[in-house]
Amino acid sequence: MRDIKEIKAEYMDCLNCKSAFDCLSAMSECQKRFNIEHYHFEYLRAITADIPLSELETMCTAWKDGRCVVLPCKVGDTVYKFPPFPEEDGSVYADWFEYNDIPDFGKTVFLARKAAEAALERLAPQFGSNQTEAALETDQ
Repeated sequence: MRDIKEIKAEYMDCLNCKSAFDCLSAMSECQKRFNIEHYHFEYLRAITADIPLSELETMCTAWKDGRCVVLPCKVGDTVYKFPPFPEEDGSVYADWFEYNDIPDFGKTVFLARKAAEAALERLAPQFGSNQTEAALETDQ
């Protein structure tokens, strides 16, 4: 079975070909639809390889229902967080990403140390006041 990159590259080559109009105009509507559907099918088969149909059905149903969430990274990946009391210790620390970090992502949890340090630096003048929580809320 061909991999996703090969399929996508061939499909894009076909769509971007300067003579594609000539090629496509010579085809019947049925042939055009078959070729496009064939690429879609082959691409779908490649990206869903080794995923049981029951799992695909569950994921598709969740997506249709608006219950599907794409995480910014895998659970267990390294992220950088603000310390519990940033006014006392102004440095960020590395930790593992957990599901309970989702609401804080981009506020006090970041993928890159530099991004966490920059956010902490922006908020540093506000430490010690009651404005810190408000600043985190508006910093989304």
